[in-house]
Amino acid sequence: MSVLNQDNGFSTSSQDRHNRTLQLHDEHKKIEYAASEMTEDTFRDLWKRGYPFVIRGADKLEEKNWRPNYFIEHYGDKDCTVIDVKENVEYKMDVKTFFKGFEDISSRFVNKAGICPCLKLKDWPPADDFAETFPEHYKDFYNSLPFKEYTTRSGVLNLAHRLPLEINRPDLGPKMYNAYGSEDNVGGKGTTNLHLDMTDAVNMMAYAPSVENRLEEERDKTAAAVWDLYHPADLPRVRRFLRKIAKEHGLSINHPIHDQCFYLDKELRSRLASEEGVTGWRVFQNPGDVVFVPAGCAHQVCNYTSCVKAAVDFVSPEGVARSYVVNQQFRKLRHGHKRKTDILQLPNILYHAWITSWDESND
Repeated sequence: MSVLNQDNGFSTSSQDRHNRTLQLHDEHKKIEYAASEMTEDTFRDLWKRGYPFVIRGADKLEEKNWRPNYFIEHYGDKDCTVIDVKENVEYKMDVKTFFKGFEDISSRFVNKAGICPCLKLKDWPPADDFAETFPEHYKDFYNSLPFKEYTTRSGVLNLAHRLPLEINRPDLGPKMYNAYGSEDNVGGKGTTNLHLDMTDAVNMMAYAPSVENRLEEERDKTAAAVWDLYHPADLPRVRRFLRKIAKEHGLSINHPIHDQCFYLDKELRSRLASEEGVTGWRVFQNPGDVVFVPAGCAHQVCNYTSCVKAAVDFVSPEGVARSYVVNQQFRKLRHGHKRKTDILQLPNILYHAWITSWDESND
């Protein structure tokens, strides 16, 4: 009998097989697909293995509605909270101030130290329903989503949809993620630190300036953003490596991934490969590219230039075991840890998924 491994979401009897699969770079190592070649069978095969992937040119978004000038014109006077990705400091400003600096460094906010920080506006809107705040974008985003039976709020294979309407459902998005360009070379801080989520996710890049319209220092990159992703089977080695790095720098941490305190720059990625044998995947993203990230798959992101992205979370039958493993990891975090609370309500989702499936099978 196989036993679920609480570290990575795979049964112990299949652990070695998954490691060997990753090392052999077999046909399932491929994680980049054109929209025309990605089928539902391919999606399900990748998803049950816990493999992330990107679909090139998959979206059909109305780009004009996702440009900085659109948000300046329609939402410019709204207040927002932005984060300095290098110093992890928050600033309050209006939306216009943030987006005016999106492609014009001379228009960027200057802090008290006289520096133009690299800013991101994440999880926008933070509390309100995306569908109510951005109705046009909501419709545009959902019309462009691949595999709608999984990824939309009403998708029959999105287990979160099985929660009754009278229950206060978790906010799984969509949300927007807008940020200036950053760096991933030695000393680079990226845009989003290494972390993993309890849910599956799909992330769509809606807008980034063309190479010729980018800041001069950003024009050496052909991609707009880069993702580094690590399979759940590799995470024990990733955690061991990060604990070593924390010790080297005298950092006190609770969990090296769930604390979201590390961005693996070029040097750390090289050390992870040489010291632990973990390389992960590098996925480059441009407007029109859609990145799928399974529950429990650790990932980090670096925008090479200013980007507008939209993302939504979902709970799939193929990934629910990994969701459960992450749920149990979060529960073991110290009291007060920002990821300890089960905002997903996974037990409720599983219960109602079972009830509704039973009812459907007996109709």
